[in-house]
Amino acid sequence: MDGSRVVTPLLAARGVTKCYRNGAGWARAAAATRAVDGVDLAIAEGETVGLVGESGSGKTTLAHLLAGLLAPTAGDVQFEGRSLAALPPDDARRFRRSVQMVFQSPLLSLDPRWRVGDTVAEPLRIHRLAAGGALREQAAHWLTVVGLDPALAARYPRELSGGQRQRVAIARALVLRPSVIICDEPVASLDLSVQRQILELLLRLQADHRIAYLFISHHLGLVSAVAHRILVMHRGRIVEEGGNPALFQHPTHPYTRTLLASAITPQTMS
Repeated sequence: MDGSRVVTPLLAARGVTKCYRNGAGWARAAAATRAVDGVDLAIAEGETVGLVGESGSGKTTLAHLLAGLLAPTAGDVQFEGRSLAALPPDDARRFRRSVQMVFQSPLLSLDPRWRVGDTVAEPLRIHRLAAGGALREQAAHWLTVVGLDPALAARYPRELSGGQRQRVAIARALVLRPSVIICDEPVASLDLSVQRQILELLLRLQADHRIAYLFISHHLGLVSAVAHRILVMHRGRIVEEGGNPALFQHPTHPYTRTLLASAITPQTMS
């Protein structure tokens, strides 16, 4: 095998910028906020890239750009080497199946009016990949995969614990068999013991299904438990990138050192 072969990343950002206009009239042109400013990022098959930074650093905006939920002001988001902006309809649908998101608060991201089974099965119905009894079977299967009793399919989100709700959100993301899952602060709303359980679940799913993750957090200690590489984001820009644990051992940017000083001692989960 040629060791010099270039591997195309599953998902990439190339010089991506997102500006928001504030104010109105004459003031508007001068009041642009760069939430994301010239970001380069690449995620390979089966890899976990950690993205850390304080609230307001642009992490969630970047996540929405990578998921195709927002269009960049400048630069390009690519899936399997092809620009999202240029994908024909069939390939755009495959992208939407292949890149899924898990959000911070499952209580907000799960529809309180829907039973758990309907929530997990909904992506299959939208993409016309199953119907009728097959929807129920798939929902039961993926609830089992994430460690839940399939009987919970008949319950509503309010009847579950926070950890159970986040497992439902992960099952909903998995049902389309994505190649990339963007996890936006997926354990921030959970207590420490449940955080560890969810991180262990994500690692197991990655080993079983070769899923790539973008794992977003404001806490370097959490990212250290799952990420292969870590990107540090500050005021819309990536200010440092490094492997795990090299970035912890030899941080070069003052902002990274500040984050490290406020984090718990990083520990890699086995």
